[in-house]
Amino acid sequence: MMKIALLLCCAATLLALSPCAAMPVQNGNVGGPSAPNWGGNDSLFAWEALVNMTDVSDAPEHPNWTFKYFYNWNSKASRYEHQQGQHDEVCAKANIVDDECTVLNAADGNLYLFSNTQCCRCSAPWAPFTIRPDWLQDDSPKYTGRVTMDGQLADGWVAYGSSDNHYYASTDSSRRPIRYLEHKNGKLKTWEFLKWIPGAPQSDKFATPENCQTPCPASPNGCTGQ
Repeated sequence: MMKIALLLCCAATLLALSPCAAMPVQNGNVGGPSAPNWGGNDSLFAWEALVNMTDVSDAPEHPNWTFKYFYNWNSKASRYEHQQGQHDEVCAKANIVDDECTVLNAADGNLYLFSNTQCCRCSAPWAPFTIRPDWLQDDSPKYTGRVTMDGQLADGWVAYGSSDNHYYASTDSSRRPIRYLEHKNGKLKTWEFLKWIPGAPQSDKFATPENCQTPCPASPNGCTGQ
């Protein structure tokens, strides 16, 4: 899977793509406008969102749930609050299935998985775990055209890593995220952004959990509890 999946992201929903007239190459993007930051325009480095997830690849029997996402690149931190009914692949590694589960990529360079009843910690030499805001720009994206999604006009790009990474943003100056998807092992994973709030989330969203030093029972994304 690509960088987002590699950095603990998950996703939802099939798209119908429509063709668009070719546009000039800009900033390494083939045939269209330059790709935006993750989550907004080039001046935005912190935001939050409510996301509808569909993960046919990792949870074929229970592919749909929602989660709240908090992102602050200035703190190198991000947080996923997976709601009841979740079957997130990372939470499952700590045996948290169906119950609410939080994945915190903390500013201290560790990753924390916790629910109402348990918490575990892991670290990795390639921390921070938080996705870079320019990951799409860094992967030689190709502009795929302008489409309408849920009544919203969106520009799309695709970049290739270990899978195809499709990202759609609004055409206005905010360039807010509308959808992200990939085909992991040939099966769809999608983030559908239901609500988006630009600006830094409350700092307590990235606070390190107290007394959470227990190593995670498995190794989410290759990190260890050491």
